[in-house]
Amino acid sequence: MQLIRDAFCAFASALSVVVLCAAPATAQGRGQGGGPVCVYEHAGFNGRQLCFHAGQSVPRIRQYGDFWNDRVSSISVAPGFSVRVCQHDGFAGRCSTYDRSITNLANQGFNDEISSLSVTGRGFGGPPGPPPGPGRDDIREQMYGLRDACERGDRRACVRFGIIIGEHRERRAQWQRENPDLFWWER
Repeated sequence: MQLIRDAFCAFASALSVVVLCAAPATAQGRGQGGGPVCVYEHAGFNGRQLCFHAGQSVPRIRQYGDFWNDRVSSISVAPGFSVRVCQHDGFAGRCSTYDRSITNLANQGFNDEISSLSVTGRGFGGPPGPPPGPGRDDIREQMYGLRDACERGDRRACVRFGIIIGEHRERRAQWQRENPDLFWWER
């Protein structure tokens, strides 16, 4: 059965079909067992795991069992891939992007707080490229915070969000490709 699932996942990935290929409910080691990005129940890549392929967007991790909502403590990320994780369903709340493995999400402020995620790399959403500089991440995180405040009705946050986009017109297309959820009004 494992062989059939692995063959299907490889075939679906080659056709650019977005599917989740969950690994068996045992730890199989860093980045092995089903995809370039795996999430683990415990720190140190231990406990149960789910693995994902490039191009997968998971707005509700609980769709793979209620167990997984707010239960991820470490993430393995293969070279050339990245994963965006968010605190709430539908890519809402605080979010962060990782292009490397994280042994303990408690050190990142995300231990047992992940409810949605998406994977990019190697032909899906463009190559990840070099890690972003600190200013770029700060602006992006500020934009997500302002977007969330705007959606809660804070008009000042809406205005500031628009100003940031206007000030960085040369980055807008890149941001829109990498983070389509920031541009929710254009869907």
